[in-house]
Amino acid sequence: MKLGPWLPDQPPHGHDGLVVARNVFATPMGYGPVKAYSAVTAALANTYQGGRVFIGIDGTVALLVGTNAGLYRYNGTGWDAEHADTYTNSWQFAQFGDLVIGTQGAEPIKYDISASTAGLLGGTPPNGKFITTVKDFVVIAGVDSANSTVYWSAINNAEGWTVGTDQSDFQIIPDGGEVTGLAGGEYMLVFQREQIWRGQYVGTPLIYQFDKISQGVGCIAPKSIAQVGRTVYFISQRGFMAFTDGEIQMIGANKVDATFFGQYSTADIESQVSVAVDPIRKLVIWAMPRRLWCYNWELDRWTDVEGDFFAVSTGADQSYTFEQIAALYPDGMETVPGSFDDPIWQGGNPFLMIVANDGTLGSFGASTNLQANIELPFLEPAKGRDIRVRAIRLDTDAVANVRVELEGRRRLGDASTEFLGSSIRLNGDMPVRASGRYIKPRLIFDESADWDYVDNFDFVQAAQGGRW
Repeated sequence: MKLGPWLPDQPPHGHDGLVVARNVFATPMGYGPVKAYSAVTAALANTYQGGRVFIGIDGTVALLVGTNAGLYRYNGTGWDAEHADTYTNSWQFAQFGDLVIGTQGAEPIKYDISASTAGLLGGTPPNGKFITTVKDFVVIAGVDSANSTVYWSAINNAEGWTVGTDQSDFQIIPDGGEVTGLAGGEYMLVFQREQIWRGQYVGTPLIYQFDKISQGVGCIAPKSIAQVGRTVYFISQRGFMAFTDGEIQMIGANKVDATFFGQYSTADIESQVSVAVDPIRKLVIWAMPRRLWCYNWELDRWTDVEGDFFAVSTGADQSYTFEQIAALYPDGMETVPGSFDDPIWQGGNPFLMIVANDGTLGSFGASTNLQANIELPFLEPAKGRDIRVRAIRLDTDAVANVRVELEGRRRLGDASTEFLGSSIRLNGDMPVRASGRYIKPRLIFDESADWDYVDNFDFVQAAQGGRW
């Protein structure tokens, strides 16, 4: 029996999905392990409010983080303050050539990657919270005093903000209330809570033509927006969404939406969520405190990860020399977690960046795995009669440190009887004695388990006669 998709919104019986898919990632071979968190940076002294890794035109890599005390860059061993001030809002970043521009509701900050200098963005840019780039323009929105207005820079000039000069201008969105986020690329997407507008570049005199392309579906959290090619992912009042060339797909409906919104309030989502793309694993990951909600866009499958972290970001990793790695791990190179082949060490490669509660940044790059839990719904293998299970057979490359637990019920409303299995035998069976009409399997891969995939499981059973 194939392990199906994670469907926590479904009842605990009567479907082919999973009830729990914790600390695993969906893969073409079923499910695979999540490595334990491995810190790469020193801890921030201030509150993390957003960050990314950027690559300059000449290949220079910069890990930049916005905090409540200003903009910081990681130098390989510690954090350098690039611009100091006091900020209360989250930071968003966009790259325009060699300039990285950060917005947080106050004056936008620029960082020149090649020159390694920071300062206020030139011209008279708006003090917005949201930023993106569209073609040859920088676009900003989220100004408190004009929260339904979108502004864009002069063409090919991130520091030209004089309206009417070199195509710099603004647009007041006529209905739908405040702007709640932006996405860019070939055209701009302007999100409101229950609407989406598309701004298409048309040149002078209009510069951009705005058309409402969604009514009733918008974005409730600007930090929930992520872009993969032509697809934009976001959280709406109706759940997790994917927008591609005018088509909206409800990627969480009847899967995880009800579970997600049952755990968090809208206010918590708006203030705490962050999102990142893991291009290696083909994942979009939304982070809430201590929990990641992971969507594989190729397989259309979800999983979740729990740990001591609160945010995620996407970027290319900083290039580390062996001397810098040694400085990060002064107790010896043998204490470096994971392998030197991990993407985080290689320089210029994309990776998922995790922000831990202790203020460090890192990745799932440790040599050990997180304990993984996979739980199926109550199954009725014999379709109308009781069975006795003698063993479980797994399709996995694990050979040790895997456990199976079964719950047995004669009626779905009865209390469960717990049955514990033993280790994997040489023939691949995991002996367990269980009986019932309905059986719920639970698979547990310990932290010490060495494995790459699990895809299938089967009951080794015999018919049970009589009643019990």
